[in-house]
Amino acid sequence: MANINVGCASWSYKGWVDSFYPKRLETTKYLKYYSKFFDIVEVNSTFYRLPSENTLETWLEQVHDSFKFSIKASQDITHKKGQYSLEDMIFGFLARIDILDPKVYSYLFQFPPFFEYSKKNLETLDLIRDNINTKKPVIFEFRDDSWFTEEVLSTIIEGKRFILCTTYLVGVEAYYTAKRHSYYIRMIGDHTISRFNRIKRQQDDMIKDLKEHIRILLPSPEIDDITVVYNNHFSGFAPWNVNNLKKRLNLPYREYNNQKSLMDFI
Repeated sequence: MANINVGCASWSYKGWVDSFYPKRLETTKYLKYYSKFFDIVEVNSTFYRLPSENTLETWLEQVHDSFKFSIKASQDITHKKGQYSLEDMIFGFLARIDILDPKVYSYLFQFPPFFEYSKKNLETLDLIRDNINTKKPVIFEFRDDSWFTEEVLSTIIEGKRFILCTTYLVGVEAYYTAKRHSYYIRMIGDHTISRFNRIKRQQDDMIKDLKEHIRILLPSPEIDDITVVYNNHFSGFAPWNVNNLKKRLNLPYREYNNQKSLMDFI
């Protein structure tokens, strides 16, 4: 049976104070506290800027042995905002993150909606594939449905080293490729929610669809891993979403501070 990882997109949110983090907990200890309850986190800050080596070393020191990071690639690479060649930007990105490599689960390349299926963009993907010098899984997330045919994806995704991200986001098809070794699923919402301290939006249809797909995928002997990441924007409070999914799938979970009282807000 496949291993299931469920975690949040980032951990540094003031809105989580008193709902997840204790009031007096120092911000520098947020990651250490987070890792007591969850075993994986998606790092979104790397999309905007590279962390310092000292920051990466601090992250390593704060988490337990089995904890994993999924690292989002720089927007300079995926959105072509950098001033250097794609090859140089990939090299520089991996060189900096190398400190964290022992605990890196995957690298996420989130492409913008205007990155549509085309010969030119296929060449960009080929460049990334040829220059991403890592043994860790590489996740490709597309925000345009023109990519979602097996004929197209079969030339890009083999489902073990290069993996398609299934994205639950209004306006984008939550596409699942067939018979892959690994699946990476992102539960994303729009940006109408700005305070992340409780559940503010029910997403029953999306959660039901996610659960049904996982139930179908789990028994397959071909599948090694299924990873699900919740963004705060999905419904307002990612830690609750993580444990709620674990409960629905009968997976072990760890209750955190105030979780029981949080139900009063729903």
